[in-house]
Amino acid sequence: MSKRNVYILLAVLVVIVGAFIYPRYFDWWDNENCTESGGTWNEEQDKCIEPRNADIPNTSPAPHDEGGAKPRE
Repeated sequence: MSKRNVYILLAVLVVIVGAFIYPRYFDWWDNENCTESGGTWNEEQDKCIEPRNADIPNTSPAPHDEGGAKPRE
């Protein structure tokens, strides 16, 4: 019976981590990355609002920035 209880306890811990800790970590991570890139986090939209013409590291420019057609807004 004790082996069974250990497995049940491990399963409960996995559920707790998966349901509570994991999503909160990624919320923090998104906010941190948004702040580092110079944007502001919009709680209502749950996304990062980047400033116009932001220089975001490790990204390539959009096709319309290279002289292509500008997309419709």
